[in-house]
Amino acid sequence: MDTCKKCGKTNKPGTMICKCGAPLTEAGSQVKQAGFWLRTAAFAVDWMLMVWFLVLVNFIGKLDVFGLDAKAENIAFVETVIFLLYWILMDASKKQGSLGKMVMKLKVTNLDGSRISLITSLLRTFGKVISIIIGIVGILFIVVGVTPRKQGLHDMIAQTLVVRK
Repeated sequence: MDTCKKCGKTNKPGTMICKCGAPLTEAGSQVKQAGFWLRTAAFAVDWMLMVWFLVLVNFIGKLDVFGLDAKAENIAFVETVIFLLYWILMDASKKQGSLGKMVMKLKVTNLDGSRISLITSLLRTFGKVISIIIGIVGILFIVVGVTPRKQGLHDMIAQTLVVRK
């Protein structure tokens, strides 16, 4: 177990950054966590890309190209599944983040700095959905700017960080 010199808390072996935000290792001191504005910019890039993609899905759905029932609720369901899969698969990929995060030179990691698993990414995305459903999105995402490790609720749930590459 690694003990933090700043707060005295014990952390799991291999953890680079303490829960208080202090680096625990030489590598941890090199980690620069991404703040609210960088993450917001990455989200904006993703949102723009997803909107264009979803417009295409909606258009194809209305053409009934695949012989599917093109009801609005069916199209909305397909769009929601695509949107969720995008976040889950991209964050767990070798690139460690969405296209927006790549553009902003960010990546999603575990607390020890390693790549997150598909299960962790699923949990992280579930946390985002919870934040949206609760309806106080502003507060739950703005906490990124005020928490020591710059984590949103979804990062806290999944025990992840978004860091600069």
